[in-house]
Amino acid sequence: MQRRSPRLRWLLLALLADEAQAQPPVPAAETAAQRDPPPEPASDLFPSAPTPDWDVGVLAGVCGVGTSAVWQGTEFCGGLLADVLWLRKTRGSVGLGVYAQAGTAGFFDFRASSGVDLYLPLGQLFSGALRAGPLLHVMGDGVGPGWSLAAEFGVRALNRSDHYALTHTLVAAWDQSFGDGSRIGSAITIALRVDGFWLAAPVGLLF
Repeated sequence: MQRRSPRLRWLLLALLADEAQAQPPVPAAETAAQRDPPPEPASDLFPSAPTPDWDVGVLAGVCGVGTSAVWQGTEFCGGLLADVLWLRKTRGSVGLGVYAQAGTAGFFDFRASSGVDLYLPLGQLFSGALRAGPLLHVMGDGVGPGWSLAAEFGVRALNRSDHYALTHTLVAAWDQSFGDGSRIGSAITIALRVDGFWLAAPVGLLF
């Protein structure tokens, strides 16, 4: 058998080395973490809302007024309600804050109240609230102190980019005043709370 010369052998080795370098490297096998990256944290998808949030609403409904008994007569009841809530960063967060309310029963008196407001989430959409505070009842023939209690059920938006929270609820309230005035007594109210944004928006469009 004819033996190859050393020169030919080195030439073949050089050609094989060049061919090996020309081939692309074989990629390493992908790991599970590379194929399926971890999901984004929920805090990035749903950032916390700024706190406190606040709202101004209009109350309109009917109330049963009475001096010696409950609901001796039925009248229109209306007013303005503003509240501020802290701690409410997600839809499931309980909120605690304060409120201020001014209104009237039948346009015969003036009622002002301010106190504590407790917000309670009831799922992803609906919520409830409880309010309680002292009452100042002003009539044509006197002024009487008292207390005011209210519960509401409805929708309070969670604004993740601003502090204003649109609110629309059904309100049930009980005012009780004491003294010697002609309209001293109780007022049980059933009313709708409509967000004040709907009243302010047309004015903003005009100006």
